[in-house]
Amino acid sequence: MTLSQSILYLTKDPNLVGEILRDRFFKQNRELGIFGCYTTFNLRDDVVKLEDEVNLEYGYENEGVKVTCAKLDDIVMKYFWCGDGTLTFHFPNGEILENDDCKKDHGWMIRSIFLNKKEKSK
Repeated sequence: MTLSQSILYLTKDPNLVGEILRDRFFKQNRELGIFGCYTTFNLRDDVVKLEDEVNLEYGYENEGVKVTCAKLDDIVMKYFWCGDGTLTFHFPNGEILENDDCKKDHGWMIRSIFLNKKEKSK
């Protein structure tokens, strides 16, 4: 069973899934205030760093914003900072789990690239 299958079967709570994935990708320790994609950007040893991308929807004068990308099993993680940090996890089925203020451990949204919809968690 792939990581994404395990995670998706585990729960339908976007906040829980997002925080589990954050912990799987980043070397974090919340008890010490080390929070992945906010106070640390160090990836775990089994996470594969991918080539950076550019997001042209953000940034100044069409320069875009650098998007950092990595992969663990069959899940791709991307993050960028443009004011607030945005952290996303991309699943093979086309769904994207997104937190557009990644200093917070809540507010994760599930998006489907096929249905172009967003569902925000409480």
